[in-house]
Amino acid sequence: MSETRFLAIIVAALLTAACAGNRLPPPKVYNLEVTPTEIDPGEPVRFRFAMDYSGAWSDITGIEVVGLPENTLAAGTLTAINVPSQKGEPAETVIYIKKPARQGIYPLQFRVLVKDSPGVVVTGVGPITVNDVIGRLDFAGFEPSSHSVGGCFGAEKIVSLKYVAYDENGANDVIRPRVTQVSPAGGLSSSPLPLILSNPADGNVIEQLVETPVRMRCKADAPQVWKWTVKASDAVGDSGQTRPTNSAVAEYFTNR
Repeated sequence: MSETRFLAIIVAALLTAACAGNRLPPPKVYNLEVTPTEIDPGEPVRFRFAMDYSGAWSDITGIEVVGLPENTLAAGTLTAINVPSQKGEPAETVIYIKKPARQGIYPLQFRVLVKDSPGVVVTGVGPITVNDVIGRLDFAGFEPSSHSVGGCFGAEKIVSLKYVAYDENGANDVIRPRVTQVSPAGGLSSSPLPLILSNPADGNVIEQLVETPVRMRCKADAPQVWKWTVKASDAVGDSGQTRPTNSAVAEYFTNR
């Protein structure tokens, strides 16, 4: 190894050691208050705290809260936290947890952004709980919603049974949609009850229109109104537990 290259390696090592020795400790957050710690989707959370930092205060370029539900972030929930105006000065930020927000316990943290440095997580904010809000069926209906008795020549007719699932934790929390009753009997062709319907698949929206092709009895001796009762269940987060939603009734007509 040449003498020049050896000296270059020594200088680089000394510079690295000097930089490491001058590295500042991360900012320190204290007097932290988070209220409330239990919310429904759509409600606000207030963060209040003070902070110390041994470097230049102007080097702190931002603070953000991390760990919120992914679907509330997709809905546009803001994560920026107000930076205190100076050391020891309290700062306050209110963040609205937009719908949908998945049920669960979320251990939040603050990430402080410092000039020319990667974001550093300086403190655990503590957990907040997003409550489970029971989902519901807002609508059920057929498309088309009727047919003519005289204009139907086959034994059955395929129509689309639609329903709207609504859940503030995410539409896909509404599960196991099914037809449990057809009144009067005979409107459903060949399929046993309960008739399982398609599930909502989108957890990033609070409501979703879902449709399932079903076989409707085609021929009728006279005009008739069939009422199909649709029920579903609400998933309670990842607990494996469920509870029933409301029922919705879809009506189908035969006419002359």
